[in-house]
Amino acid sequence: MSNDILDYFRNTKGMIIDIRHNRGGDNMSSYFIVQRLITSPITDVGYSRVKGKLEHTFYPAGNFQYSKPVVLLINGVCYSASDHMANLLKKVPHVTVIGDTTGGGGGIPGRYKLPQLGQEFRVPVLCLIRYDGGHVEWNGIPPDILVPQTKNDINNNRDKQLECGISFINNATR
Repeated sequence: MSNDILDYFRNTKGMIIDIRHNRGGDNMSSYFIVQRLITSPITDVGYSRVKGKLEHTFYPAGNFQYSKPVVLLINGVCYSASDHMANLLKKVPHVTVIGDTTGGGGGIPGRYKLPQLGQEFRVPVLCLIRYDGGHVEWNGIPPDILVPQTKNDINNNRDKQLECGISFINNATR
């Protein structure tokens, strides 16, 4: 993501970031966004079976910090890098997380082979600690505002989570 994209939003009254159904990937995009939304450093904590306690501090970066209201939309199909991003943004005062609890798969999977079967399996090799001290793995990141999306909503082309996000931004900027 380039600075130009976030510069485009500089004069908006708020922003909605939708990471629903994002199964993860490269954390670097998440880090870029987080560093543009924070106004003071935040620290992320994890534990590795091999390396012990791991801490990483994120610092504000870029040519300006977006400090207006931000809504992050999440759901149960957010894993890995999405879990991580939601976890970091829960620590940012002007970010409100809306939707449903993430999938809870943020433990950076290690790949192992079963030699006799030729099969590969993955297990988490890092225990990511949530903003509240709990574990991300299996628990996920809960939203600040729970808005379940039902099958009936989907069948009727209704996105209650996005509607809630828009309403939140409109009310926060009145």
